Amino acid sequence: MAAIRDYGELIAEVQTRVEDSGVSMRAALFTQLAENMLAKRLLVSDQEKYESLTPVTPTEGFGSDAGFGVVALPDDFQEMNLVRTGSEFLPLIPFADLFLSDAKGYAVRGPNLLSTEIDAAHDCYYFGPIEPSLVGAGTSTNWLLELEPEIYLYALLFQVYQSSGDAENLARVSSYLGGLINSAKVADSRRRYNKTRIRVPSAP
Repeated sequence: MAAIRDYGELIAEVQTRVEDSGVSMRAALFTQLAENMLAKRLLVSDQEKYESLTPVTPTEGFGSDAGFGVVALPDDFQEMNLVRTGSEFLPLIPFADLFLSDAKGYAVRGPNLLSTEIDAAHDCYYFGPIEPSLVGAGTSTNWLLELEPEIYLYALLFQVYQSSGDAENLARVSSYLGGLINSAKVADSRRRYNKTRIRVPSAP
């Protein structure tokens, strides 16, 4: 497909595909919904972020004798990638295993990181949102639109057809979008393992 250079061209292409000029009136909503969906499904290196978190003994919610520490996750957290304490990487373990006396690892529970390593600084590498959003002030493009314009296009088409209740086109677009996302994830994985594009953020 021809390159889509910015947000305006993206919305114009969506309107052309659905043959509905009224799409522009809800474009910001459709775009935000599309970006939220893609943030959870893509999980590629351009979304990686870093935060140092220190779980402490909980004073409520889990009980002071829980045996693990609790700390709030960043507001933009989507999914955890890696957690490290010192030079050691912690494994992700089931929530129930945190209560075992010999457990070692972390779990994500709601808006919190739970860890058996209490009062220790945790280097957390996690996936964040699609930034900057195309509907942000002064923003007309971002890394995803530049690299994968089709993903943006079909994510918006998905939202439009879901809103209109067009089941046939929704199924078609959903299937194609799934393939695009899988291909993007495979390409990102290859870049990581081939060491041609590694973007692991460092601690400030």
